Amino acid sequence: MLSNDILDQLVSLSSKLDTIVVTEDNRTQEKISHLKSTITALADCQSELSETDIQNLIHQLQVALVDLEEATNKRIEMLAFVDKIAPK
Repeated sequence: MLSNDILDQLVSLSSKLDTIVVTEDNRTQEKISHLKSTITALADCQSELSETDIQNLIHQLQVALVDLEEATNKRIEMLAFVDKIAPK
Protein backbone atom coordinates (compact mmCIF):
# COMPACT_ATOMS: atom_id res chain seq x y z
CA MET A 1 0.00 0.00 0.00
CA LEU A 2 1.06 3.54 -0.70
CA SER A 3 1.43 5.94 2.19
CA ASN A 4 -1.02 8.81 2.57
CA ASP A 5 1.87 11.24 2.03
CA ILE A 6 2.69 9.73 -1.37
CA LEU A 7 -0.99 9.73 -2.35
CA ASP A 8 -1.31 13.37 -1.30
CA GLN A 9 1.72 14.27 -3.40
CA LEU A 10 0.31 12.42 -6.41
CA VAL A 11 -3.04 14.18 -6.08
CA SER A 12 -1.22 17.50 -5.75
CA LEU A 13 0.76 16.72 -8.90
CA SER A 14 -2.45 15.86 -10.72
CA SER A 15 -4.07 19.16 -9.72
CA LYS A 16 -0.96 21.10 -10.81
CA LEU A 17 -1.17 19.38 -14.20
CA ASP A 18 -4.64 20.91 -14.55
CA THR A 19 -3.09 24.37 -14.58
CA ILE A 20 -0.77 23.58 -17.49
CA VAL A 21 -2.05 24.97 -20.78
CA VAL A 22 -0.85 23.08 -23.82
CA THR A 23 -3.06 24.33 -26.61
CA GLU A 24 -1.67 22.82 -29.79
CA ASP A 25 0.38 19.97 -28.43
CA ASN A 26 -1.99 17.00 -28.56
CA ARG A 27 0.77 14.53 -27.73
CA THR A 28 1.60 16.28 -24.47
CA GLN A 29 -2.10 16.63 -23.67
CA GLU A 30 -2.50 12.86 -24.11
CA LYS A 31 0.51 12.18 -21.89
CA ILE A 32 -0.85 14.49 -19.18
CA SER A 33 -4.28 12.88 -19.42
CA HIS A 34 -2.82 9.38 -19.10
CA LEU A 35 -0.72 10.41 -16.11
CA LYS A 36 -3.71 12.02 -14.40
CA SER A 37 -5.92 8.98 -14.95
CA THR A 38 -3.25 6.71 -13.46
CA ILE A 39 -2.89 9.00 -10.43
CA THR A 40 -6.66 9.05 -10.00
CA ALA A 41 -6.84 5.26 -10.18
CA LEU A 42 -4.17 4.95 -7.51
CA ALA A 43 -5.68 7.56 -5.23
CA ASP A 44 -9.34 6.57 -5.54
CA CYS A 45 -9.19 2.80 -5.69
CA GLN A 46 -6.13 1.87 -3.66
CA SER A 47 -8.07 0.19 -0.88
CA GLU A 48 -9.94 -1.97 -3.39
CA LEU A 49 -6.87 -3.04 -5.40
CA SER A 50 -4.66 -6.04 -4.89
CA GLU A 51 -0.93 -5.64 -4.31
CA THR A 52 -0.30 -6.73 -7.92
CA ASP A 53 -2.78 -4.16 -9.27
CA ILE A 54 -1.10 -1.42 -7.26
CA GLN A 55 2.32 -2.47 -8.54
CA ASN A 56 0.99 -2.41 -12.11
CA LEU A 57 -0.44 1.07 -11.61
CA ILE A 58 2.83 2.29 -10.11
CA HIS A 59 4.66 0.91 -13.14
CA GLN A 60 2.16 2.70 -15.41
CA LEU A 61 2.76 5.87 -13.40
CA GLN A 62 6.53 5.57 -13.93
CA VAL A 63 6.05 5.02 -17.68
CA ALA A 64 3.64 7.96 -17.89
CA LEU A 65 6.12 10.25 -16.11
CA VAL A 66 8.93 9.22 -18.46
CA ASP A 67 6.68 9.72 -21.50
CA LEU A 68 5.65 13.17 -20.31
CA GLU A 69 9.27 14.09 -19.62
CA GLU A 70 10.27 13.02 -23.14
CA ALA A 71 7.43 15.00 -24.72
CA THR A 72 8.31 18.05 -22.62
CA ASN A 73 12.01 17.80 -23.45
CA LYS A 74 11.24 17.61 -27.17
CA ARG A 75 9.05 20.70 -26.88
CA ILE A 76 11.83 22.54 -25.01
CA GLU A 77 14.40 21.51 -27.64
CA MET A 78 12.11 22.73 -30.41
CA LEU A 79 11.55 26.06 -28.69
CA ALA A 80 15.29 26.47 -28.10
CA PHE A 81 15.96 25.76 -31.80
CA VAL A 82 13.35 28.30 -32.90
CA ASP A 83 14.81 30.85 -30.50
CA LYS A 84 18.28 30.20 -31.87
CA ILE A 85 17.30 30.71 -35.52
CA ALA A 86 14.93 33.63 -34.94
CA PRO A 87 16.21 37.03 -36.06
CA LYS A 88 17.54 39.07 -33.20
